[in-house]
Amino acid sequence: LRFGRAEEAPPRRESTPLRALVADVGEGLGLPREDGIAWSVEVGDALHVDADRGQLYRVLSNLCRNALQAIEQQEPCKGHIRVAAARNGSRVAIDVQDDGPGVPEKARAHLFQAFQGSARKGGTGLGLVISKQLAELMGGAVGVESAPGKGSTFWFTARLGKSATFLPAGPQPVEQAVLDEIRDARILLVEAGPRVLAAFPPTLSESALRSLERLHVEVRLGKPVSECDE
Repeated sequence: LRFGRAEEAPPRRESTPLRALVADVGEGLGLPREDGIAWSVEVGDALHVDADRGQLYRVLSNLCRNALQAIEQQEPCKGHIRVAAARNGSRVAIDVQDDGPGVPEKARAHLFQAFQGSARKGGTGLGLVISKQLAELMGGAVGVESAPGKGSTFWFTARLGKSATFLPAGPQPVEQAVLDEIRDARILLVEAGPRVLAAFPPTLSESALRSLERLHVEVRLGKPVSECDE
């Protein structure tokens, strides 16, 4: 990346399991550390994001490294870095929180500008600039909430990704994690022709509709494919 202008190739999007990626970031930074820096990950196993895996790793690594450097400014060098993520409609909101010294208001105003926004003495701020540009390339945003003496929370957003989750056949209850994953999703259901449908029970469609209604999912019935305009 050159200053103020992204030289990255367009993101190669794929459905990426977020928890595993965060674990890789922590391992790369040597977290947790035995000298007193704790590390916690509050990300569901089923949560996926639609993003370029390499670019997403760099954003997370930059923000977590920034949190680590903030804690290292303290005496004694002890603290806690927490990464959390939650769905927000069709997006995922990811927080990287530390209990370091915080970022002064004056520094926050230029935090994502090269050579002007570093929160630590001698820093260039390029890591945050790169994180902002990469997040925007993937259709997301980045920001910070902080106060002196109260730590910082750097956040960014990414698109919700798809994961290979299969609902159980029959009347068995569905796990809450699966329901959370498909909540707010838009589903296209295309039925096969008469020959294929003959192999299924006649109540299949009715059962599926009732199940969706119990989940408060809006259902719109369209015309058969054979009746659609070309």
